[in-house]
Amino acid sequence: MFQKILSICILFLVSWMLYPGSYFIPHLAGIEGGFFNQTGVVGQFTYTIADVCSKVIDGVLLTVVAQHISKPEVYVYGEAKS
Repeated sequence: MFQKILSICILFLVSWMLYPGSYFIPHLAGIEGGFFNQTGVVGQFTYTIADVCSKVIDGVLLTVVAQHISKPEVYVYGEAKS
């Protein structure tokens, strides 16, 4: 279980570090301009990857871990708790 949580934390940190990278790609390339140059497209693609990783994948992984942790405490309707 600890390994799953550690991998979620690492994915969380890496995906959130992609956000500033996607904003700085045009500046690091030395090209100032709009979205329609090559670095702007690469920056937007990087932002999209970071968005999917940080929201969708982390959400699914956290849901799986939460279900696994709460499995022993599941209340079954109709059974009396002792």
